[in-house]
Formats: sequence, C-alpha cells, structure tokens
Amino acid sequence: MFSMYKITANNPNNKIISQQTYKFSLIYSVFQKINITFAYRFCTNVRIFINLKHYKQQMREKIDCFLPCNDVAEIADSIQTLSQSKTTQHINLLVSDTSDICACSDTDSISNCTVITIDGLTSTKTLLTIEEHTDAEYVLLSLKHTPVNLGLHALERLLRVATDSNAGMVYADSYIQKDGVQEKHPTIDYQTGSIRDDFDFGQLVLIRASLLHEYAAKQQLTDYKWAGFYDLRLYISRKAQIFHLNEYLYTQVETDSRIEPTAALHSIWCISCHIGSISSCHNGQVVVRLLRRHVCS
Repeated sequence: MFSMYKITANNPNNKIISQQTYKFSLIYSVFQKINITFAYRFCTNVRIFINLKHYKQQMREKIDCFLPCNDVAEIADSIQTLSQSKTTQHINLLVSDTSDICACSDTDSISNCTVITIDGLTSTKTLLTIEEHTDAEYVLLSLKHTPVNLGLHALERLLRVATDSNAGMVYADSYIQKDGVQEKHPTIDYQTGSIRDDFDFGQLVLIRASLLHEYAAKQQLTDYKWAGFYDLRLYISRKAQIFHLNEYLYTQVETDSRIEPTAALHSIWCISCHIGSISSCHNGQVVVRLLRRHVCS
C-alpha cells in the first residue's frame, strides 16, 4: 500500500490511475512532508471507508422477495422485517385467491406488496410468473406457507455470500419454533450431481435472477404441477454452484402440527410419469417406495 501511494504520487499523468486515487496521491504527497505515518494511515482509512460505503450502496435493493401467503396476520412480521431491509427491492405475496387478501382487515401491512395469484407453490407456471415479476439481481423464495422470522442482517448475509461465491442458489441453516419450543434445523451440503427430489433446503432460498431468466427462456420447458422447483434446481446446479451457508439465519414458525402431503411425494409422481415407472399397486406406501428407489438410483 505504501509503495502504491509513492508510485501514484510520482505519476500524476498515468491514465490508468482513477481520479479518486490521484486525489489520494496528492494528499499523501502533502502529508508525507509532515509525517509519513500519519499520511499512510489517513489515506488508508479514508480509502477503506469509501470502499465500504460503495460496497453498501452496491448491496442495496438487490432482492425481490416472494412469500406464499394464506393469512396476512401470520406473515405481517416477516413483511415488516423485509421492508426494513435495504437489500429488499420488492415484496410479492403469492396467493391462491386474491379475494382472501382483499377481505383481510390488516391491509396496511401489505400496502407496499404486490399480490400475485398462483396455481401451486412449486409449479413451473408459478416460477415463470415469479420470473416475470422480478427485475432485481436475486430472488428470495419461501418454499413454505408458514411464517418465517429473519435474524439480524440475515438478508445481507445471504446476499453477500451469494455475491462473493457467485453461486446460483444459496440456502442456510435455520431454527424451527413449534409449540413455543425452538430447535435447530441444520441442512446438509449440496452434492454436485445430486438428483434427490426430497433434498431439504430449508424454507428460504436465494436464487440468482439471471439463471431464473435463462430457465424461463428455455424453448422446451416442461410444465410441471408439483416438480417445477425441482426442475429449476437441477437447471441451476448445471449452470452454477448451489451453496450451503452453514449459519442459522432465520426461524421457521410452525403454526399447524398436522401432517401435510410433501412436495417431494408429488414430484416423485410427476417425474415418474415422464420416465414410465408408474406402479399399479394399490398400497400408497409401496408405490412411493418403489418410485423413490427408481428416481434416486
């Protein structure tokens, strides 16, 4: 750093040097006559401050958020947290029926949100709709209808890791809050070439929007009802890295303990239709076991 300032001070006509660097070199040359140590520390600290400020400006309004919504009251806190983050550009609510949103009493909390009607959270049609409604560099997608509480600077952390690693998709560990008890919910690293349809990414994933646009532009894009996100994940894994951030950044709040059909079972059935491995067995458990073995092998 010291030699760099000496060189720039002695070469004011060098076109490669930026105007900002040239100004620092002039300051350094003046302060150098007074105190070399002071000059070095002053220029170094000022440059670090400006670079940090520029970095924070680059990180602003980089994410379009998409949250499935069954009850506005349940995700009101999530919406408020996202609204307060400087990295958030737009907040979009994914609903099955807009009349439920319009009829709710708490309309103030969603005044700055865009309501989008979808046919299914993990369908190809929904992903294409998300692609049409995003113009940010990254898409934050919630894969569950349950509320989520973001930790301090969680979005900024996800965005920074995605930017530094140039990953196509980033997911992180989380907590699960159920019946007032909070437990850790770690996820595992994604293995290159993995085709597991039941891989657990947690509730939130951050996707590079450019890859979503490329995926939507595919000429022969199969319209999946339940395996749309699975198909997108396979496409992203072929184009870029899927990065696991081993940090607990948010909390999944389970409001209903009843067992619901998982997207994994639906995706098994959908994919099996295309590989010709549908079983005629009437036992549902046997059918799932046979299909899962075929798909994951």
